[in-house]
Amino acid sequence: MARNILLFLHIATAIIIIGGLVFMDMIVPGLVRGGRENLSVLRKLHGMGRVFGPSSAIVLLLGGALVMRDKSFDFSQIWLSASVVLFVVAAVIGSVPMARTMAGAIGKIDEGHPADSEASRLGMLGGINIAILLTIVYLMVDKPGL
Repeated sequence: MARNILLFLHIATAIIIIGGLVFMDMIVPGLVRGGRENLSVLRKLHGMGRVFGPSSAIVLLLGGALVMRDKSFDFSQIWLSASVVLFVVAAVIGSVPMARTMAGAIGKIDEGHPADSEASRLGMLGGINIAILLTIVYLMVDKPGL
């Protein structure tokens, strides 16, 4: 019973928190290209990213609790260790280059300049993060090598 509750919480937080970040990855480049009329929305999304990004660690912690509870899994299994590494890579991409690029885009737009290069970079980094997260979902479902 406790395992099912942990699993539910792990999946639900992944959908809500990671899903919110993926949605942001998808819409922010277009909002940046839209310029000044989207500035207030971009500022709100940037602020939300500062909350949702660190909150995504909850997904990782719940997953770790599941692994420690279920003796058939351990962190030496390649699908699991690869998932953790990929999660960390996605978190770093989101919290460093994406956050800085978004802040730079907001600054440029606020000064009345276009931020097309920032929009392109955000689109590329967001696409990489989405590919990483889809890879993690595949690894969680298929558990290759198990």
